Amino acid sequence: MDRFAKQISLPGFGPESQKRLQAARVAVIGAGGLGCPILQYLAAAGVGYLRIVDGDHIHESNLNRQTLYGQADVGRYKAQTAAEKLQWQYPDVQTEACNHFLEAGNANELLHRIDLVIDGSDSIPTRYMLNDTCAALGLPWIMGAVHGFEGMLALWNYPDEAQPAVDYRDLYPEMPGMEQAVDCEGTGVLGVLPGIIGLAQASDAIRLLSACAPVQQGLVRSYDWRSDRWFQWQVYPGRGKACLASDNKACLASDTKTRLAPSIVSHPLDPRVLDWQELPERLRETPGLSCFDIREWTERSDETPLFPSWPGGDPALAPEGLETQQDLVLICKSGKRSLELARHLAQKHPGMQTWSVAGGWDASEQALLDELCRIVSNPSKNKRA
Repeated sequence: MDRFAKQISLPGFGPESQKRLQAARVAVIGAGGLGCPILQYLAAAGVGYLRIVDGDHIHESNLNRQTLYGQADVGRYKAQTAAEKLQWQYPDVQTEACNHFLEAGNANELLHRIDLVIDGSDSIPTRYMLNDTCAALGLPWIMGAVHGFEGMLALWNYPDEAQPAVDYRDLYPEMPGMEQAVDCEGTGVLGVLPGIIGLAQASDAIRLLSACAPVQQGLVRSYDWRSDRWFQWQVYPGRGKACLASDNKACLASDTKTRLAPSIVSHPLDPRVLDWQELPERLRETPGLSCFDIREWTERSDETPLFPSWPGGDPALAPEGLETQQDLVLICKSGKRSLELARHLAQKHPGMQTWSVAGGWDASEQALLDELCRIVSNPSKNKRA
């Protein structure tokens, strides 16, 4: 027990919390950028059993963020390599490598006899399948996700006497279409970011398993690396409803299905996706609608700007008065960054309705651009009677 002397000596932790960690059985889904710090810190803390589920191999491009691996490990299974390294470093921790991806056909088996599941896959389809499986099995799970310079995490399906289970579908009821799905391979990710989110996931897991500090299901925490700021909001039972944790007055109603201010209920957390063909009508019908071109300067040609520019959606270049906007349309080059920024703004400003234009400027047509130019140039003339 000498290895754990420093944490055992903490007031409120002690030998009992350490024994709970040693008795715990945890499944970590994904041994990549999120999974590596999760596994390293759970093993270091003395979690007794770690089941590592990942069917992927190590690639050289993984090494900027997947800190369990080195150049000599390229080509090997992630799960097997992680299990071997952790077993060598912490012989008292039992590790089991499952060199398979989590799928509908094996999910029940891979999560059998587990106390807690941690999602390190950062895959949207896996996240929904994991949520539904854990809900059916009565298992708590900790979500983690990263994209670009931002990440988020939350604990789901951990009810108590005061509140029934809250799951991921209470935040995002339906899985988005694959055309809206994004991943770090396509957009890039800063290596340190999954380390920050994975470490926070491991911290939540240790809090829950050791029972030495309270945990809160449905509390979503979002981190913006560029501004070094954390945001958080509380999700309650009831599909797609959320409330900013800092605005408790909106959450005082006793009915868990209506614990929200009306402005939050009427503006869903998820952004909407507009086709270019819908944008002219939206501009005519929505007074005060603002459109922003979030392409980087290097992605633009020499055309006269149709909408105000917000290069890259950079917070440092945010348009003045952005936080007061109620209706906002974002357009990037391909439609991916605008969707992610729309999601971020909807999470940060629950009273704001955000739209992303599908396909971005790459999908625009000159005839539609001409029509939009007429509307923008003469807004009062083009309004519907």
